[in-house]
Amino acid sequence: MSRLPPRCRRFTTSPDGLDTGAPPGELSPAPMSMYLPRTFAVSAPAHLRRFLDEHPFAAILAAHDGDVAVAHAPFLLDPGETVGRVRLHLARANPMAALAVEGAGLTLLVQGPDAYVSAAWYGEPSRQVPTWNYAVVRLRVRVERRLEGDALRDLLGEIAARFEGDDPAWSLATLSPEALAAMLPHIIGLSLVVEEAEGKFKVSQNRSHDDQARVASALTDRGRPDDLALARWMHALGVS
Repeated sequence: MSRLPPRCRRFTTSPDGLDTGAPPGELSPAPMSMYLPRTFAVSAPAHLRRFLDEHPFAAILAAHDGDVAVAHAPFLLDPGETVGRVRLHLARANPMAALAVEGAGLTLLVQGPDAYVSAAWYGEPSRQVPTWNYAVVRLRVRVERRLEGDALRDLLGEIAARFEGDDPAWSLATLSPEALAAMLPHIIGLSLVVEEAEGKFKVSQNRSHDDQARVASALTDRGRPDDLALARWMHALGVS
C-alpha cells in the first residue's frame, strides 16, 4: 500500500456541492505554510483587519502539478470583528480561476511595508549586522461559493467604490449595460472563507528595548512611507 506524501490531503466535496476537483483518490498538497518564529507572530484580529484594510492586494498561491500557480488580485474584507471572509474576482482565462473552482487549496499572501534596518542604529554596531524588517499576512482560504449575476455585479461596484474614494470619478453605473454584459462572462467572482490567518510582523521584537527605540526613531527620521508604516506598527504592537 502506498503512503501519502507528507502534508498532502485527499480531494473532497464541499458541503454546498462544489466540485473540489480531480478523481477520487488523487492528492492535493496541503496549503503552503510560512516560516513564522513565535517572536514575530501576530494573531490579534484587530491588528490583522487593520493590516488587510491598509493592504487590500494579494498574491494568490496554489500548488498544481508539482509547481506553484500564482495570481494577483485586489480583495474586499467582509465586515466583522474577525478575519472571516474575503471576496475577489479573477479573469476567467486565468488558470487560477479554474484551480479555485476545482477546489485547490489556496493561500493569499498579503505583503505590507518593508525596510532596511542599519546595524548603525544599534547600541553596539561593531557587534551587529543589518537586517530587514517587514510585515506580511498569510490567509489560508477555501472557496465558499462563486459569485454570479447580481452578486458579481455588487462585488465589482463595491471594489470601484472602495478604491475610487470619497470623491469617485467612476462607478459601475458609468459603464453602459451593454459593456457590462459583454464583460461579465470573462470574469469569475469568488467568496473565500478564511480558515487560517497569521501575521508575521518582524519589527525588532528580538532586540533590546533601547535598540527598538533607536530603530523606531531612525525609521521615523528617514521618513519613507514604508519606514513610517513600520514605525507605526512598532508602536501599535508595543515594541518601541
